[in-house]
Amino acid sequence: MRLNLQILRDELAPLEFSSHLAPGAATRSCTFALPYVPAEPLEEGPVYVAQAGELPEHPAARGVASVICVGEPPAAWRHGNLDVLWCDERAVDARSLLARVTRSFARHDEWERSMRGQLAEEGQPRELELVLEGLLAHRLLDERRIEAASAAFGWAVHDHYLCVSVASVQRGQSQERLGATAASLSALVGQLACVLHGEHLVVVCNLTRAGTDEEGMLRRISGVFVPGLLAVGASTGYADLKNTFYYYNQTLAAARLGSLRAPGEACWRYGDYLLDDMLRRVRLRQIPDALTPTGLLALMEHDRTHGTELTRLLRGYLDRDRNVTRTARDLFLTRSTCIRHLEQIREISGLDLDDADVRLACSVALRLQGR
Repeated sequence: MRLNLQILRDELAPLEFSSHLAPGAATRSCTFALPYVPAEPLEEGPVYVAQAGELPEHPAARGVASVICVGEPPAAWRHGNLDVLWCDERAVDARSLLARVTRSFARHDEWERSMRGQLAEEGQPRELELVLEGLLAHRLLDERRIEAASAAFGWAVHDHYLCVSVASVQRGQSQERLGATAASLSALVGQLACVLHGEHLVVVCNLTRAGTDEEGMLRRISGVFVPGLLAVGASTGYADLKNTFYYYNQTLAAARLGSLRAPGEACWRYGDYLLDDMLRRVRLRQIPDALTPTGLLALMEHDRTHGTELTRLLRGYLDRDRNVTRTARDLFLTRSTCIRHLEQIREISGLDLDDADVRLACSVALRLQGR
């Protein structure tokens, strides 16, 4: 299992940490722990354990280095291109902290070797696992290597696939829980392949080899997913093994959104949260007003100024395919009042609601605005 500072922070509980994480921290991995040596540049890969008093004002690092610090580091360390955790220096000393971090790596390495041995015994080749690890990390792999690893397992790159990610809800039991899940799925090795990636067990299912579709495969494996103990996300189907990285991201989005919207489910499917995820990704890159038609902004401003609810009526009207009768009934208006308000919307906004593109833009913008 590849560790990073986000996972180690949970591993090191009950110690409490403040953090500064550079963009992409969730996908970075660390391989071992090292004591920080003053004046030596930091490298990407290890986790450095440091005493705050030993740190210079400005870090010298190659790549995005990972640091766990006893005491608060200087300001440049807390705002630079680094992944940094720091705790109160009264809670632990640097030597003890280094020992704890080293033990975490050793424990995870031992568990990972055990898991790999178990999967190998069931017939899953190590080369396919390495290829899947590379794809999930979004590394550039030789297509011939991907094809050869797939063929050795009886798969073809352009078979139909489904990706499922499994994480433990209870951090302290993550290894045992994922190990038990992998063991339960091992009878289906050949139809699926399992790989450890960060804090997730990732299951790549070959629908073609299994002779089933997405629904059938999820029925086949869903018995091992326990609501409340495991967070499970399922992608939509895809027809190129090389694209697994993108569909793995679908599983993470499904689990993140599903845990909020439907916490009682055993498995959350990305298809149920596609629009939510699209809107979330847009919001990460742009403010809603910049993607809202001018006429719709004018209508929203009219509502704010006059205390009306014309924007709500527009959303209801668009959601009901411009059916006036249904809109009036569901929003508790008379039909004549609904028609009058719709005319008012057209006058204030200037929107041509007979134009399909205008309606689509308004529907998306209203969702981005949370209206």
